[in-house]
Amino acid sequence: MPEGSYDLVARHHGNKYQQTLTVKAGSTNHFEVQFKYGVALLETEPAGATVIGMDGRELGTTPLPVSDIPAGRWNFQLRLAGYETVSTALEITAQATNTFRANLVNLSYTRALNTARQSLAASEYDDAMTAAAEALQVKPNDPDAIALRNQAFGKKHIRQAGMLGKQGDYIGACRELELALKSLPENEEARSLLAVFKQQESKQVERQE
Repeated sequence: MPEGSYDLVARHHGNKYQQTLTVKAGSTNHFEVQFKYGVALLETEPAGATVIGMDGRELGTTPLPVSDIPAGRWNFQLRLAGYETVSTALEITAQATNTFRANLVNLSYTRALNTARQSLAASEYDDAMTAAAEALQVKPNDPDAIALRNQAFGKKHIRQAGMLGKQGDYIGACRELELALKSLPENEEARSLLAVFKQQESKQVERQE
């Protein structure tokens, strides 16, 4: 080969290696190309998610080992009907098995949780409790859904207590506040109202007697 610079391009299993080399005259020029690969082991809960590579090819379904991945950051997607698509990346170490695990999020759960949050913000407490219950049907014992349900339940009874207090029914108002504090024991509004209404409650009982 004539002396000069050359672009060396090597391909292996669809992967490309490119480097500019300088060839010197009168000698044997030695260059080594190494394709450094690792293995990715992909697992999801639930299983059966389709794995999509960077080039858009479907690689299989989880649990899935994927071999011959160049060392470095590897981007991929996980898709399963009824669940949110996950776009993520895994750092691949050469000559090692790199494990990735993901808990896929159910779309019905996400919609129910969003509805619960919107209803709670709009003070529509019955709707918020209904939506939180729907989320718990999909994902039992979920802390986010339980917290939203408790917020809606507690605030509903605080509102009812305020209405009863305005009507002079302090006995009923205290009962509502005690219910509210069962789900929101640290709520300052409920505590303050209960302290005020308790004083009025005793007067109401005396009047009734």
